[in-house]
Amino acid sequence: MELVRRCFDAMNAGDLDTLLELVDDDIVADVPTGYANADTYRGRDGFRRMAEQWLEPWSSFHAEPLDFIERGDAVVIPIRQSATGRESGIEVEMDLAYLVRVRDDKLVEWRLCKDAAEALELC
Repeated sequence: MELVRRCFDAMNAGDLDTLLELVDDDIVADVPTGYANADTYRGRDGFRRMAEQWLEPWSSFHAEPLDFIERGDAVVIPIRQSATGRESGIEVEMDLAYLVRVRDDKLVEWRLCKDAAEALELC
């Protein structure tokens, strides 16, 4: 759980280098169809590309974990994302969930889900 919290701290600080130190070389990140930059990203380079594409349109971004639900080797994290558009200045807020898996003190899977119920079904 400590690793997952450190990932959030790095992401919210915009510190992608620290975030990348916490992910496995073979990480798989999935952003499903219907979301910006939908794709499956593989490896650290893919994870970096996904994170950069996700953060690029925002002048500020924050993902607030609302809970940490452990299910075997998975952690489901309902989150509230808030951001301000870089060009528009419009503030947005969205509730989502992340499904993550950790192995050998590295993040090996990251999946965006519409909510905690969907993420729990994938555990």
